[in-house]
Amino acid sequence: MLRTLLLSVSLAAAALVATPTPADACGGKDCSKECPVGGGAATATAPKEIPAAHRATATFTVTGMSCGTCSQKVTAALMGVDGIGAAQVDHKAGQAVVTYDSSKVKPDAISKTISDLGFQATVAPASKG
Repeated sequence: MLRTLLLSVSLAAAALVATPTPADACGGKDCSKECPVGGGAATATAPKEIPAAHRATATFTVTGMSCGTCSQKVTAALMGVDGIGAAQVDHKAGQAVVTYDSSKVKPDAISKTISDLGFQATVAPASKG
């Protein structure tokens, strides 16, 4: 039992040392001062299953993201919303593509989630084709 406890403590300590920093998330550049959501990289979660009958995808134009940490924070916040199945956020393109359950969440609520982090988000016009 003591051996198991020591192993758990060692693994926890290793995880703390390996936790990514803003500089890791931004290709070596520490952007925590200019990033509106602050430092610390967030980890994305796996996509969630959404019933086909309610599956919808919307593309959002997001302004104000300056680094990878911004993208990661937006992704983590979106994935925490009930009804969002997947989120692909790209700070360079200023875009978030979100797959969601239309019976649980609406694009306005998705925009608000992004805006609550300090960014501006609007639904991009649907492409015809």
